[in-house]
Amino acid sequence: MTYTALIRPVQEYGYQVYQVASQTNLNKLERVQLRAARLITGLRSCCPKAIVLYEADLQPLSMRIRTNSAKYIAKLQSLGSFNRTSKFILQWTSNQRLKKDSPVGVMWKRGLLDFNIEPCIPFSCLTPNTSLDRVSFNDLVID
Repeated sequence: MTYTALIRPVQEYGYQVYQVASQTNLNKLERVQLRAARLITGLRSCCPKAIVLYEADLQPLSMRIRTNSAKYIAKLQSLGSFNRTSKFILQWTSNQRLKKDSPVGVMWKRGLLDFNIEPCIPFSCLTPNTSLDRVSFNDLVID
C-alpha cells in the first residue's frame, strides 16, 4: 500500500518528540491519516472513523505512537550506557519542573520506562575478550 510505504513514515517521523504536542495538533495528524484511508477505501465522509481505518487495515495514529514509543524506549534501554540517549533515559528522574511534560516524562507516566530489560550490547562495543555465554554454533558451521 502506498500510504504505509510513503506517507506514514513521513507522518510518524519524530513521534518521540511531537507526542507531547497539544491534542488539537495530534488530531490534525489523525485527520490526515483518516483522509488518506478514505481515499484508499473509497468510503464516504459519513462512514465512521473506526470502519474506515478497519477497511484500510490501519491503526489509529495515537495507538501506533504508543506502540512505537514502547519499542523505542525498550531499544534505548537495552543499549545500556553505550548510547548517549540511552544513558540519559537510564538516569532520568521525574522531578523536573516544566510547564509541559517532556517526551520522556510522558513515556514515564504511560509506564513505558521499565528498567528490567535485558541489555543488548552493540557489536562495535565487543572486544575479542568478551565472552558470549549464550551463543552457540552448529558443529557443521565450525568445520
